[in-house]
Amino acid sequence: MLRRRSRLLALLALATGLSFGCASPTYQNVPRADAVSETPPEGMYRIFAFRSGQFAGAARSVEVRIADRVIGAMGSGGYICWDRAPGRAVAQVIYHGPKIDGRPVEGVFEVDGKAGEIHYVEMHLTKRDKRPEFRQLSAEEGRAAVASLNPAKER
Repeated sequence: MLRRRSRLLALLALATGLSFGCASPTYQNVPRADAVSETPPEGMYRIFAFRSGQFAGAARSVEVRIADRVIGAMGSGGYICWDRAPGRAVAQVIYHGPKIDGRPVEGVFEVDGKAGEIHYVEMHLTKRDKRPEFRQLSAEEGRAAVASLNPAKER
């Protein structure tokens, strides 16, 4: 009986770890923008990308790529922030699955920025089919959302 209870507790701990405890690191491979500064450097615009606080997909790490270059990845509660030259940026977003299902889920967002602008892109998975969805927030909404998140560490 004790052995059965120990196995059950071990399985419960494993399942809980897969669902909640696998916090993915938040990092970026490009220089992190100065999030304290209200404006990007002259001749640049800034992008903040972050995940919504939804439960669905929380165990997945989210990787952001532009032109096959990994900009960074986000765990739950983190954001990435970088400056770019003016123009259109098309970002591929890959939600990497936990080991239990393993399959990545992909989506794309784009930002067409002008010098001096700051763009806030929130991402989440749709409830119905678990596909990535993106929403550009106003500056006020974006600043409020980012204030409660952790910045990425540069690699």
